[in-house]
This record gives sequence, structure tokens and C-alpha cells, in this order.
Amino acid sequence: MAEEERALKRQKSLSDEGCEFQRRPQLTPEQQLLLEKKRQQALERRLQRQATPSQARTGPPTPAAAGAQPALSEEQLERIRLNREAALARKRLAAGCAPSTQVALESADVTSYHQPAPAPTEQPETGAGGIQDPSQCLSQDEKREDGLQMQDREGGESDNDSEMTSASSATAEPWLELSEPSEGDLSSSSSSSSSSDGSGSSSSEESEDDEIAEEAEEPDPEVQDHAEAGNPDADALPEDRDMDDECPEEELPEPRTAPTCTGEARPKSLVPCCTDRWPHVALQPITPAGGEVPAPRTGRDRNAKQKLVAKLLCRWWYVLPDWPPKDFDFETALAERGYRKVHVEAFELEPDADDAGLRKAFPVSGGFRGLYRNPEGCLIDVRPVAGRPSYDQLMLRTTQELHRLVVLAYTRQLEDLDAKPHLPETELEMRQQLRQELAE
Repeated sequence: MAEEERALKRQKSLSDEGCEFQRRPQLTPEQQLLLEKKRQQALERRLQRQATPSQARTGPPTPAAAGAQPALSEEQLERIRLNREAALARKRLAAGCAPSTQVALESADVTSYHQPAPAPTEQPETGAGGIQDPSQCLSQDEKREDGLQMQDREGGESDNDSEMTSASSATAEPWLELSEPSEGDLSSSSSSSSSSDGSGSSSSEESEDDEIAEEAEEPDPEVQDHAEAGNPDADALPEDRDMDDECPEEELPEPRTAPTCTGEARPKSLVPCCTDRWPHVALQPITPAGGEVPAPRTGRDRNAKQKLVAKLLCRWWYVLPDWPPKDFDFETALAERGYRKVHVEAFELEPDADDAGLRKAFPVSGGFRGLYRNPEGCLIDVRPVAGRPSYDQLMLRTTQELHRLVVLAYTRQLEDLDAKPHLPETELEMRQQLRQELAE
């Protein structure tokens, strides 16, 4: 019944503080065995403390007891005290940083933050004013520290070895201060409560019962590591969170300088020109027809002339001159449009308009000569219309001339394919198809 009442009080205290009661994870058989082992060890320590007289624990240390464990130096005691104060400060700072950090700390140290207050016991009054013992006015953490310091000065018991080891290694591993209280802490708190009670032996036994029950309920650190393996935020170091909050100083941008341009960038790819291999083809002058050029069509909807134009556009470089011409003055044509040429490396540094009122434009890369873009990204095409191998220009020629150019283009394309020693299967099929069309 007493255990059920304590469990109800603990759940009620958690609900009063606005926290949900945390369900313990399902433990594996190995974890249950380990927890049972810890519970048996706690029970054995309780029986040992009950068998030892209270005067022997609180009295002055005997020479035999003093020789069992060497006394700590003042430097070691000061280091232990500083480590405990730093751990307490980190707990308070982490509890007030962020809600997520507070939730992680509550899940890692439930008994430290939500431990139910023990039942009040009557304390002997001192003096005429009826003032209680000052040790009863201290907080739980201060009581624990006072009890630990008293045991350090008196020599302590055998259970304090783990406490000294954990306190001396607190500097190297500060995250141990944020974990659940160790067995040494529980034994120290129980011994300090028993020494401060004095004549109240019944209340001391009740507090020891509470501590043993809580120690049995507390999950082992190894068990908690398995349960919280999927929660990396709970294992985050306070130093790592402080480093995340720090932001590097912004570096000032270096002043930009105009790059040295040695000339126009070389085109990445040039369309191969085959007109240099064969003699120049004489073309008839184009006479604009009275009517408009019909709209282009696809497939079977094309007439005879449109079919010839489509075949010629697929291999125009075998019979027509190179376009755009290599000697064409693109910068002059660009100035006629109201623009000036600016290299792309210095485009952001140059003013939008010069003294002559010409706006800046950069050439399009990739071998497209005569194409530029203005600051708005609009395309500017200054290539000449004359000689352009396009549908509208070829439709202005006669059907006889188009037929002659197509036959000549087929012949030169076959010569080009025959000159290659090894052809893939696709080109072999294309060569056979060209011969059939040329024979027709």
C-alpha cells in the first residue's frame, strides 16, 4: 500500500507541474536481469547500513577506518566542489535554454527534477525561539552536497569510491553530470539524511525506504542507453549546443576588379563546313515572289517544293556557302541595333550605357556567332538574312534549282560516307537509303 501511495503522489506531482507522466520503455530480458541485480545490490547496502550502529557512522573515524581509504587533499576536495557547482550551473542553464532541451533533461533525469518531497518529520527545536535546525532549511541539492562533504572529511564508507571516481572524471566527461544520480549519490544522500535526523530513527528508515524504492525504479544507465539510442538530441553535449549558438563573423566581400580580357572567347564547338572540300556552287539570285511564302507543313501535307526544301535543309552545308559568313562585321551590326559588345566577365562592372548611348550586350557562348543578350536577357540576332539556309529563304528559289542542289548534296554526302573506313550500322543504312533516293 505504501508503494502504491508513493506512486500516486509521484504521478500527481508530475500532473501538477504540467508534465505528462512518462511511460517506461519495454525492457528486454537482459535489461530486466540487470535491473533486478541493481535492486538486490541496493537492498544489501540497506541491510548493511541498518546493521551498522548510527553512532559508528556519525562518530569520529577510527584509525582502522582512516587507514582503509586515504584522506583527500584540500586541492582534490576543492576540485570536487568546483565540478559539482559547475554541473549544477549547467543543469540550471540547460533547463532555462529551450523547451526541447528541458524535455531532454527531464527524460534523462526524472528523479532529479520531479522527485516527490518526503513526508515532513518533527525536528527538535533549539533555543527559546523554536528555530528549526538550519540543515532542514536547505534545498535537496545543498543537502546532498553537505552530506557528501561531511563524508569526504570523515573518510566515508566503501560506497564512496564510485562517487570520488565520477567526481574526479567530471572535468573530462561533463555529460556525466547530466545523467541520472549514481549509486554513490543515493548512498550519500541516505547517509546524510540519517546523520541530520539525529534521534528520528523512524523517519530515517522511511527516507531510506523511499530511496531504495526510487533506486529500484530508476533505469540503469546501460538500459537507458538502449532505450534512447534513437534520440540523438538527448545525448547532445552542452558544449556542442553552445558552439551551435555561436555564429561566425561575416567576412567582408573583397572589392571586385575588372578582369583582363585578352580577346573574344574561342567558341566551344564549330559547325563543320564541307564547302572547302568541293568547288563553289553557283547560285541564282533570289527574286522575291509576288505572293507570300506558304506556311511550312509536315509529313504528307507537303507539296513537291516543300519536300525538296526539307531534304536540302538536312544537308545544306554540302552545297551552300558557310553561314553566317566568317568575315561579317557583327559589332557594326550590333551598333546599328543600339548595343555595344561587352565580355561576359566584365558585364556586371560595365555601365548600362556608354557616352554614345549604346547599351551593353554580351555574346552567347557555344559557337553561335552573331547572337547576343542584353541586360534584360532578350536575344539579339544580328546575323545577315542574305544567304541564310532557312525555309523562308529557300522557298524563294525555283524548283529546278532546288532539285539540282538536292542531287548535288546527296552525291557529296555519299562521297563523305564512302571516305570513312568504318561506319556504324545506322550510317550504313543511311548510305543505302541515300543511294536508292539518288537513283530515283
